[in-house]
Amino acid sequence: MPDVVETAKKLPGVRYCEQNLSYCTEAGAVAIQQAVDEQKLKRVVIAA
Repeated sequence: MPDVVETAKKLPGVRYCEQNLSYCTEAGAVAIQQAVDEQKLKRVVIAA
């Protein structure tokens, strides 16, 4: 997974990329919202 994250960071239009194993939890939802707010993101892609 770390290789996927590093590759995604280099794609055009990607402003923020991270790996998190618990996005399907309440804490994961909070982490997503914090990233959206802090990075001023307009769109989010989550892949499993």
